[in-house]
Amino acid sequence: MEATERLLQRFPLSELSVERICDEAGTSRATYYHYFGSRTAPLAALASELWDDVFAEIQPFVGGSSDSAPQRTISDSFKAAWHVWIDHSAVFRALAENWRSDPDLEQLWVTIINRFTTSIAAEIDRERGAGVALPGPDSHELASVLLWSTAHCLYIAGSHLDGHMPDEAGLFDTMITVWLRSIYGTRAEIASTE
Repeated sequence: MEATERLLQRFPLSELSVERICDEAGTSRATYYHYFGSRTAPLAALASELWDDVFAEIQPFVGGSSDSAPQRTISDSFKAAWHVWIDHSAVFRALAENWRSDPDLEQLWVTIINRFTTSIAAEIDRERGAGVALPGPDSHELASVLLWSTAHCLYIAGSHLDGHMPDEAGLFDTMITVWLRSIYGTRAEIASTE
């Protein structure tokens, strides 16, 4: 998996063969196929682990385990998760580029989005019930739209495809403003910095 990540920093997934991964890892094809059943399986395993790391970082928000204001909690939690993406951008970029063409990667991607959607929607509902978050569209729909939008924007920013968009690190302030305003209202970014 580490060899796959190193290669993805230099090559697109389409250029990674099992042989190339084995050469980079210093292992045999027999060992490779003992652990992985396909060329894309190391990417799926690595992405799954990294998404678990991202999910762990947002726990203060979705788990309601912080004593800070909800706007501060979401901002701090998502900033930590953002760094996981940035530190492993080659893996996330490869997943974003290939999930529609590989059934295993598609299943992984959709499962991840559903996991995050369910947890974030539950927190939105809790905060609406407490009068902290504004009423609005269905919480699952809102969470799903925010997640898909964020993932797509991170991919675009990391790929430098839009001159109006900064890199992934520079994109954080804009995306967290979108999240805060969507959940808490127009003055949410002010509350988040106090």
